[in-house]
Amino acid sequence: MTFFVLHASLKHCGPFSCTNQRLASGVPRQNLVPNIPEKPLDMSEPAWIHLAFDPQCHFCWAKGVRVVEWRFRVRICGKCNKIHMTTSKPPAKDSTESLIHDMVPQRSSKKGNSTYLIRDYQAVAAKYSAITSPEDSKTFVAERKELIKHIYTHAEQCEVCAVQSF
Repeated sequence: MTFFVLHASLKHCGPFSCTNQRLASGVPRQNLVPNIPEKPLDMSEPAWIHLAFDPQCHFCWAKGVRVVEWRFRVRICGKCNKIHMTTSKPPAKDSTESLIHDMVPQRSSKKGNSTYLIRDYQAVAAKYSAITSPEDSKTFVAERKELIKHIYTHAEQCEVCAVQSF
């Protein structure tokens, strides 16, 4: 089955009534879209269903946003893209900016630049700057880099699923 079938089912019963293992009709969710990846470990199921099947911008709630930015775990319209995302050249190696840059989900764009959500960069920068001990800093960096690997792996699975479903 396709994303369309599950989306139609979710439109019928609503995403929050479908958060258990079976839809209201008694059909297991995985039977509707068998190749859909499990929800990410760091997302709630309602948030995951909203991301995967509700075509609304996550910032302004504009309808009809069909493209999911799986690496950023958002749907974002063109207007909000200009406000909430930025594209820049990677910072100089061995700088704090470079370290933070590597701990934020991003995608490659033109001319070797990277695109990322501004809020993600700001949140990681704030957490990193609040760390006082070198040991805590190393732990934070290692945990963030592991999370980024998980996000990228999951995003790739979602992209494959989306291509196969349409």
